[in-house]
Formats: sequence, structure tokens, C-alpha cells
Amino acid sequence: MNAKNRTFALGAVLVMCLTALACVNVVSDDSDAWNANAGTYIYMDSDYYDFEGEDCDISERCTTGTIWGSSASLNPTDHPGPPSTEYYLPQWASGTVSYNLIVMDGGGVDIIVDQTDSATVVGTYGLSSDRPITDTVDTGVWINGHYGTKTIYVRSGTQFDLRISDGYSTHNVNLSNNSCGLSVTSTDLGGRITGTLTGNVTISCSGVWATGDQSSATYNIVAVAAPVSYTHTIVYDANGGNGTVSNTVVTDQNNGNTNVTLAANGFSKAGYAFVGWKIGNTVYQPGQTVSVGANASVTATAQWSENTVTATANNISGVSGMSYTNQVGASASNGGSLSYAVKSCTGGTASVNANGLVTYNAPNVSSTTSFTVTITVTGTFSGGSTVVRDVSFTVSVDPVLSFTNAATSGTLSVKGA
Repeated sequence: MNAKNRTFALGAVLVMCLTALACVNVVSDDSDAWNANAGTYIYMDSDYYDFEGEDCDISERCTTGTIWGSSASLNPTDHPGPPSTEYYLPQWASGTVSYNLIVMDGGGVDIIVDQTDSATVVGTYGLSSDRPITDTVDTGVWINGHYGTKTIYVRSGTQFDLRISDGYSTHNVNLSNNSCGLSVTSTDLGGRITGTLTGNVTISCSGVWATGDQSSATYNIVAVAAPVSYTHTIVYDANGGNGTVSNTVVTDQNNGNTNVTLAANGFSKAGYAFVGWKIGNTVYQPGQTVSVGANASVTATAQWSENTVTATANNISGVSGMSYTNQVGASASNGGSLSYAVKSCTGGTASVNANGLVTYNAPNVSSTTSFTVTITVTGTFSGGSTVVRDVSFTVSVDPVLSFTNAATSGTLSVKGA
């Protein structure tokens, strides 16, 4: 029987199997049934057939089913490789992934993925009874026919172990471009390619059927080393403020630490000024960088400083009928600017300049009198917020001494003498 007839025979067997299992549940899978645990299995865009008579989900093991269809894909957000009609294999974050390619009699190719350090992979198996099952964490996809070229995507830097076997009496396995330094072990019925995949490799396969059937076949497998993407994220905490600041996310191929630039502040807090982002025990300024690990995040917490104004002024005593000056001492936190205004004056007149220097003109009094001058100090801060403080001081005014000398003799008394 030649290869074409073998392929037809396999298809006929499949039709008979499906006809006999008319009660089998068929799930039209648009990734719904298989995408809940993306990264640990293969799903098809076409129908999924469970030969045990019940639908499989990610929580159970399907030991005799197969995924059948003309196209297969994985969630492109979780797996490398461009969206296409090629066959995608799942990628794991760590560990060794083995790719077994089993070439069946009749022209079928079954790709099986072994992930020995993961127990959550759903097992799905091909139709052939002689298909080897190596352990409980296999995942496979049936490819109808091995003629032409098939592509698998492998995480760059992953240990690559691809086994090829079939019913040929002779078999040749070659690497047409071995830039990764992979090793090839040939056997009579297949071959094995091992090593760490860091670049794209084309594996050329050819063979002759067993004695009595002189048909031969050739095909290629292209192993594409897909770059691994890692995210490094900064999350921002308002720490009692309002507003939003979007996460800063850097995506690269660095599986270690990457420097990520801190965002500008977008939060606000009434009566406070933003003074930086605190990560750990260090306060950083927007625009500075912090080191973030692969697929990790750090939280930058907004730091706030209260807006405050302080003001003082000294009292004045012993003035009479003259102008006097008095300096208001004031300061504002967080770089606030200061302005001054006379709020009240209970006697005489007062004015204040932009620097807080008060000029006081005393009135005439008949006896010592105290007057109060109140100055309003306003601090204006970033964002337009203000803080107002009043400061007061007293002025003690004495009467002006005056007399008329109408006699050539007498006694003049002066207060305080």
C-alpha cells in the first residue's frame, strides 16, 4: 500500500469511528473550553471530539480523545509566534519541554509535548493504538498528513528534545541550518534532535517504507525559536490622594531585572504637596529609574507633605507721634510663595510691603495707649492651593510732651523724671 492509500485508509477509519460514536459529544471550540488554563495545553479552532462520550475540560484527563481540525492555535498573548494557521505548541515559564514528533503509518503526524514538571496539563491523544504515551502530562495535536512543512514554536533558550519515528525501514534526519549546535542521533526508524534552541532550525526528514512497499516520503519540520517576552511593572498608590496614574510596564526579553522609569505624578491631595514616590525605604522622583524583576511588579507609593505657613512679629513700645517699622517673620513649606496684607489696625495707620515689612504711623494720644496691628500672611502652593495665617503685634504709644513757659521762674515737671 502506498502512502496515499495509507492516508485514505486512515481517513476511512476515522469516518467509521466517528459514525460508530454518534452519541459522542462534540464541542465547537472557539477557545472557550480550552482557554481557561492557557499555557498548559493545545486547543483547536475547530471541533473537539471526546471518545469517552463526555466533554473534556481542563480539570480532567481525556485519555482517548483527539483534537481534529485544519488549524490550531494558542492564545497569542500567552504564547510566542505570530497568529497563523500553523500549529502552536504551549510554552512554559521554566523547566524542560520535550517535543516528540511521531510519524504514523498512513501519513499522519502526531506532535506530543511533554512537560515533566507540570501536573496541570490536559492529556489528549491521537487515534493510533501504537502511539506511545510517556507519562501523565502529555499534550498532543493530530496533524493530518506529514507532507510539506510544519512549524513549531519553541521558547528561545529552551532545552529542545525532538524525537521522530515512523514505520520506515530506513530513515534520514538532517539539520539544514544548525546554528544552535543541536545534536542529531539517527536510528533505523527515526531520529532524535537535542540541545538548547536559540535560533531557527529546519529539520529535513526522508525515508522509505518497509520491504514490499517502495513508496517514500520527505517532509520538513521548522523549529522557530520564539523570543520570550517578560514584563516589568510599576504600580502607583495614591496614598490618600485622588486621580489616576497608569501602571508603567516595560516588555522586553530580559529574564532578570530591567530599569523602569517612574511616571510623573498624576495624583493630588488637598492641603498637601507631592514630594516623590516611595519604593521600599527610598523616595524617588519622577523620571528616576528603579530595577524591576521579570514578570514582577513593584508599588510606588505617593509621598505627601502638608502645606504650612508660619508667621511671627515683635511688639513695639514707647513710640509717640512718629513712624516705626516692624518686620514680620514668615515662611512657607513645600516651596510656597508668600504675600502680605494689613488686616486691621486699631489706632494709627499701618502698611506692609511685599517682603513683610510693616510701617506704622502712631496717633497723638493724651495718655499711653496700646494699639493692635494684624497682618494676613498667605502662602500659595503648587496647584494654586493656599494657606492663610494671621499675625498680630501691639504698639504702645505715649503722649507727646508739650508746655508753654509764661513765667520767668517756676518748676517744670517731666513724666518719669
